[in-house]
Amino acid sequence: EFEKTTRALLADGFTTFIESSAHPVLTIGLQETFEAADASTALAVPSLRRDEGGLDRFLLSVGQAWTHGVPVDWT
Repeated sequence: EFEKTTRALLADGFTTFIESSAHPVLTIGLQETFEAADASTALAVPSLRRDEGGLDRFLLSVGQAWTHGVPVDWT
């Protein structure tokens, strides 16, 4: 169901996927689905990582999204 849902979201025009969890376990599956669906502009961004759950890690993830063109309100 995860791949099917991801493909449906891609078909609907969604290209940014943010994994909100304590450790990214779905990001690899997302990237594999992007490749299989020929969705080269799609982006998977983890929000946190194991043992890196603070503000610094979160801001790094937001920065990663921003550098890939995702609009961020930094105010």
